[in-house]
Amino acid sequence: MLTRKKVSVALVLILAMLAAAACGSSGGSPSPGTSASGNDPSGEGAQEVAAEPDKVRFAYFPAFHTMVVFVAEQGGFFEKQNIEVDMIYTDRGSLQTQMLIANETDIATGDLTSIAVANSQNRNLLHIFPTSQHMSMNFVASNESLERLGVGKDDPLEAKLEALGKMRIGITGPNAPTDIYTRFLLDQGGYDPKDVEIIALSNAGNLMAALKSGQIDGFMLTPPSPNQPELEGYGTVLIKSSAGEVPELANYPYQGITVRKAWAEANPEVASRFVKALLEASEFIKNQPEEATVHLKAYFEEMADESIEAGMADMIPALPTDGLMTEDFVQHYLELNKELGILELEELPSSADGELWTNDYVLQAAE
Repeated sequence: MLTRKKVSVALVLILAMLAAAACGSSGGSPSPGTSASGNDPSGEGAQEVAAEPDKVRFAYFPAFHTMVVFVAEQGGFFEKQNIEVDMIYTDRGSLQTQMLIANETDIATGDLTSIAVANSQNRNLLHIFPTSQHMSMNFVASNESLERLGVGKDDPLEAKLEALGKMRIGITGPNAPTDIYTRFLLDQGGYDPKDVEIIALSNAGNLMAALKSGQIDGFMLTPPSPNQPELEGYGTVLIKSSAGEVPELANYPYQGITVRKAWAEANPEVASRFVKALLEASEFIKNQPEEATVHLKAYFEEMADESIEAGMADMIPALPTDGLMTEDFVQHYLELNKELGILELEELPSSADGELWTNDYVLQAAE
């Protein structure tokens, strides 16, 4: 016969077994901080909590040479790197550098010339990733002018440059990039730009209207503006600088990610993860352009899908392969910009890593 003490002990054991079985049934779930097997992975019963995302401010102007950032944001590549990006719109690209200097943004796109000028005034900016490794403006000409001049997009570059000197060319304004690089191409074709009719028309819309009406024979802009006349049947993209067709403008860091040195030094992990997101977005664009087009649409809502697709296709060759830059790469850029009158400093700044640019964050992103 069981004693009262033995009955009590047996009852306790039975109740404990029933409780354990209930916790392990298919209808139950492990308690917070406990694995499905019932074991606490931390040994302390603490619930694992995801780290709060790092928050950064990014100032942008909606242009296709920044498309890798747009796709990274819309495609979840920043989120994957646990970064929350506050996208700050600006209506002029020139404002981005000013915003960096004023600490109104942490990251922006910009060019090495702007960095060189800012750093000559002790602003300490730094280029950490090239978003476009070729000069991205392409030259489009009216089909009527190409037929008249007997030249086409498949002809050698020399023949196309020669044809430019016989055209009326539109620009956005004097000393704008459209003006400076048009004059450079004319010089490459053996012409004095003063002998060529160059017409200032303010903006892309006016340039396309003038090309369609016959007021001008051609102009150059970053995609997708040059693609639109081709899509509508009255123009042809004649020279694709974005594809590296012009040797002097290839391997040319036209635009890139710019930060304040102090910010990057204080946030090296965030900077490298930001770059890693861009590298992954760049590969995504190259391998899945149709899906990338959907992401890009968020920043160009009023643009037709076919225009986005054509512009993206022409910009893909300008995307960086590994994000790395070289001293020669930068030296060529600075020398040509000084020759063209874009960089007006008396002395060229150093082209060494760590001065205007660095590979540090790209290398960290690859680890």
